[in-house]
Formats: sequence, C-alpha cells, structure tokens
Amino acid sequence: MADLTTAPIEQLLDALKAAGVFASMDPAKVNLPGGWLALDEVRPHSLAGRLQLRCALYLIAPDKDALRAVGVLTGLYNKARTVLTPDGPVVTQGVVMPDSPTPLPALRVPVHLYTESE
Repeated sequence: MADLTTAPIEQLLDALKAAGVFASMDPAKVNLPGGWLALDEVRPHSLAGRLQLRCALYLIAPDKDALRAVGVLTGLYNKARTVLTPDGPVVTQGVVMPDSPTPLPALRVPVHLYTESE
C-alpha cells in the first residue's frame, strides 16, 4: 500500500495559488477571499495500494452581502476550475472562521486527490 503523503495536497494548494486562489489547510491562515482545504476522508483506491484523499475546498467570501458575495465566489470558483474539476455537487454553505463567530458565505467544492501507487 502507498504511504499516506501530503504531496497531492501540496500540489493542489500550489496549483490554486498559481491560479490566483490563495488557500491553506489552516483556516487561521486563510486570507479572504480565499480557500480552506479540509481533508475529510482517506480511502483505499486500488489493489496497487493507491489512496484516495477526499477533500473539501471551501471558497470563502469576506462579505456578508449576498450579491457581493456571489460575485466574489463566482470569481474564486472560476479560477479554481482552471486547475481542478469538482468531484461532486458544489454547494453553498456558511463557514465560521477562527477570528469571527459569524458564518461567511462559501462554496463547498468536493475534490478527490490520489497518492501514487508503489
């Protein structure tokens, strides 16, 4: 079985940055507007030992005004789509950040990443 590694996560974060979406796995380090990448699940993917890392990319707008937030989220999503294809429905969701108790508008984008097989 392949080792669990952060390489696919780091590659996605680098690709998002190059596309203009600044994302982090640490929500305290997310500069809004930006993305928070959360690892939800690790699953076996192949007999060769490849692992699937099921993640959620939260694209977060700093503005609580609905119309402005939709504009910001649309821009973030269009940039993110240049480097990834969602692995399921993209849904709206409120996200609470570490520095504020008020939920901020976000899109939850499911993304499946894969480790290299041995």
